Amino acid sequence: MKPRLAVALCLTLVWGGARADVSITYRHGSEPASRIDIHNDRLRLTSRDAQGQRQIILFDAGKRQLTVLDPARKTYLELDEATLARQMAALKQMRSQMRALMKAQIAKLPPEQREQAEARLQQQQASTADKEPDITLHQLSKRNRLLGVSCRELEVHYDGKPKSRVCLASAKNAGLTPSDAATLQGLYVFLEHLQASAMHNLAGPTRTAAPPQLMKRLNGVAMRIQPLPQGEATHVVKLEHQPLPADTFVIPEGYTSLRIPGLPGN
Repeated sequence: MKPRLAVALCLTLVWGGARADVSITYRHGSEPASRIDIHNDRLRLTSRDAQGQRQIILFDAGKRQLTVLDPARKTYLELDEATLARQMAALKQMRSQMRALMKAQIAKLPPEQREQAEARLQQQQASTADKEPDITLHQLSKRNRLLGVSCRELEVHYDGKPKSRVCLASAKNAGLTPSDAATLQGLYVFLEHLQASAMHNLAGPTRTAAPPQLMKRLNGVAMRIQPLPQGEATHVVKLEHQPLPADTFVIPEGYTSLRIPGLPGN
C-alpha cells in the first residue's frame, strides 16, 4: 500500500433538491490521475499503477465489504471484516508459535549465548511491533478556496514533528450528505484494518493521500495534502456531478472470484 497516493474525497452537491452522484478526479504530482465515484453507501476507486495497468476497488459501506477488481485478469477478490478477523487471528497464532520455537531453541544455549540471543530477540520484537504514530492536527490562521470549496489550512504532526499541510473542507462545505460522509469514513476504517491485517499485499496498492489513520482523523474532505518539508502535493483537480451508470458499483460479468489460500474459512 502507498500512503502518499490519494484516495480522493467525496463531494456531493444537491441541485434543486435532487441529489446527483459525484465523481472526483485527483492527482499526485506527475502520476496518472485517479477517480473516485460515490452514490449513497457505494464507492468506486479507479486508478492506474506505475505500469499503467487499471486498478479498481469497490466499497460497500452497508456490507462493510471491499472488492478488488483486476481488469487484466478478469478476477475479483472480496474482503470483509470477518475475513480480516480470521486472517489477524491466524497471523497472531503464527507469530506466537514462532516466538515459542525461538525461545525453546534459545533455552538450550549456554548461559552467555542465551543472554545475547534473548537480547537480540527482544530487539527484533520491538523493531517489528506495530506502533501507530501520535497524530496531532494544528489549525493555521489561513483559509483557502480550491475549486470553489472553502477549506482551512492544517498542519499535521506525527510524534510531534511536522508531516504535512492539509487544506481541509468540512463535509458541509464540500457538499457531502450524511450518507456520503459515513461511506467515506467507513472506507478509511476498513483500510486501516486491512493495513493492520497484512493483507494489503493481496489487495494491491490501495491509493490513499495519506495513511488511513490520518484520513480517518481528518473527518472531512482534504482538497490538498502537501508533504513537509517538501514533496509533490496530492490535490483534487476536477469535480463532476451527474448520474452514474447503474453498473458502476457492481462486479462485471465474466469475472472469476479469487480465494485466499491457507486462510481459515476459505
